[in-house]
Amino acid sequence: MMEIIEGKWFRLPLLGTDNFRTLMSLGVKYDKSKGMLVDEGTNKSLLIPFLSEVIKQDVIIYKVCAICETNIDCRICEYSSECDYHNSSSLCMCNNCLGREESYAFYIASQIE
Repeated sequence: MMEIIEGKWFRLPLLGTDNFRTLMSLGVKYDKSKGMLVDEGTNKSLLIPFLSEVIKQDVIIYKVCAICETNIDCRICEYSSECDYHNSSSLCMCNNCLGREESYAFYIASQIE
């Protein structure tokens, strides 16, 4: 299983020129020294099945909690039916932080920075 954290650089094996071009057309960023980056501009609804097929592994893209920076698996989030996972912000709030009264103020502050 390939685990990708949205907003953090990661590496992929060599995929060939055509597959690399497809990744770029889906909005994946590339830096020779850092690797690949999936962010808010990446078409995740097309990237996940494409990359899964190319690397022959399941692909999961995690979001990061804006407050405590833990990884969030959107597939098991209680708000997944209301949230547009593929087009939402790369920062979200985990269940632990969501339950704290002061968390919304911290979340708003993290979006301004």
